[in-house]
Order: sequence, then structure tokens, then C-alpha cells
Amino acid sequence: MPEILETIESTKPARNGEIQLTDALKQLLQQRPMYAYEFEGARYDAGTLLGWLETTITMALKNSNYSPRRKNYISNLFQPDS
Repeated sequence: MPEILETIESTKPARNGEIQLTDALKQLLQQRPMYAYEFEGARYDAGTLLGWLETTITMALKNSNYSPRRKNYISNLFQPDS
């Protein structure tokens, strides 16, 4: 829904100073119906540093162009220095 962009612009920041997408969605829901898509699969959250790191590592390991090098890099992180 392209209207969400305008709604986000008019959404006031939450107590932590961040503009919450859920607040904008609640606001937009008062103006028009909304539809969702329920899916099966993994959900990734890049909203925190840890979530971003986990998402990035997972995506890199799933990509066949990067997977062997990343697996090697990650396994070497846990090897004692020689």
C-alpha cells in the first residue's frame, strides 16, 4: 500500500524516539482496510545489531556463491590461534 509512506511521515515517534511501522499501520487501518499474506518460512529481523548479524550470516550461508567461503571464515573464528 503506497499510502503507508505518507502515513509514516505523519506518525509521531514512540517514547524511544523511533517511528514505529506498527503505529503507522494502526493509523492507516482507521482510514482503509488492510490485507496481509500469511506465509510459511523463516522470519528475519534486522532491527537490532544481533538480528542484523544473524540475518546477514544466514543469507550469506544460503547463497551458493558465498557459502563455502563464509562457512570456512566462521569455523576459523572458533579455532585457537596457532
